[in-house]
Amino acid sequence: SPKGNYATFSLIENSEVKQEKMEVFITDDGYNQTPDTKEKVSTANLVKTQFGIYSVAKDSVYFVNFSKLSHIQDVPEYYKTYDNLKNKEKEDKLIVALSPVYNEDGSFAITEIRSQDNKDRWIVSLNLENGSFTEI
Repeated sequence: SPKGNYATFSLIENSEVKQEKMEVFITDDGYNQTPDTKEKVSTANLVKTQFGIYSVAKDSVYFVNFSKLSHIQDVPEYYKTYDNLKNKEKEDKLIVALSPVYNEDGSFAITEIRSQDNKDRWIVSLNLENGSFTEI
């Protein structure tokens, strides 16, 4: 926050993603090279994140529970047509909370939350004192 009373951060649980290789046959030195490349796009690349708030005055950390966001457990309509997906247990979508934007005196914080599949977005007002939020 602008006054320095609070600091926000994200914890990311890294997933074990296999690094892809790409052969380069034509190089300046005449030898083959195998550099690492960007991993393939898949749902295996999605990671769990937590949004934390550190209170300097209380010297304590607390995490915001975003499970009360509207439509966070919605599934696509096509799930109803597949037997293995139709009765799938509902769970929260994996999300990422972006850095908050504060007003000048730091008494008000707004942050954008995105689902990692880029299907949903939320804008929330954060209460930094207790880690609660209000959906806007």
